[in-house]
Amino acid sequence: MTVLTSKEKGFVDIKKQFDEYEKNKLIKEKHEATIENYQLKIGGLQTKLTEYDKMLDKIKANEHIDTMLIKANMRLEDLDRQKTQKQNQINNDEYSIKTLEEKIKTNLNNIIKIAEEQEKEKIYKIFLEAYGKNGISKIIMKTMIPLINSELQRLMEESAYFKLQIQINDKNEVEFNMIDNGTGIEKLMASGSGYERTIASLALRSVLSKICSLPKPNLIVFDEIFGKISNDNLEMVHSFFVAIKDFFPTILLISHNPIVNNWGDNTIKIVKEDNISKVFQ
Repeated sequence: MTVLTSKEKGFVDIKKQFDEYEKNKLIKEKHEATIENYQLKIGGLQTKLTEYDKMLDKIKANEHIDTMLIKANMRLEDLDRQKTQKQNQINNDEYSIKTLEEKIKTNLNNIIKIAEEQEKEKIYKIFLEAYGKNGISKIIMKTMIPLINSELQRLMEESAYFKLQIQINDKNEVEFNMIDNGTGIEKLMASGSGYERTIASLALRSVLSKICSLPKPNLIVFDEIFGKISNDNLEMVHSFFVAIKDFFPTILLISHNPIVNNWGDNTIKIVKEDNISKVFQ
């Protein structure tokens, strides 16, 4: 049993060794297959490497071409952007040109209008020089002032307690001055009382109408011109009113004052009843 046990143990060891051998054999075969596969790959890669070495110049040329194409595309994109910018600028310039052409047209029309207005202004200035305060009317007035003052004095001599005179001051302006008959005090017509201004205005209108060479109307209307005059002064106004009858063929005097109503040669009364005006003579 001891001998058999020893042999069995030897057989077990041999069996382990054989199994190990078979295992290593399989591993060897696997490694040999792997090495063969790698050798095939190395051969393929070597072939590719050989072909790559042969095509290296062409690859470098292609890479250069690719680089040039990329640069060309970038340049084209840049040119496209510039083209778009230029097109936008052209559109803006066209719009500006159109706007400026319209402005030029408008300005030309304005220049023509301004030239026309300047011509009108020249004519108007000539008109102002001729008919302004220093023009023909002023020249005529200067020559007619003695006659006007004479007629004013004759008209107001017995119908007013003051004299009215027209003068040309240092500023070449016409002044209407009133001179009190009693005191000789002189003042401007604008500073007179209601009675004085009314009489002076009527006197001026009457005298200027008399000496004017223009066609004269045969009718003049005085509408409520004595409203600012007190009844105490109406007697003197009546004398003045009688005096100016010689200046106008027909005088229509409108008044609500019963004293004034008796001055006329004929009286026409207007009465309003029920919002209807009726005329009585």
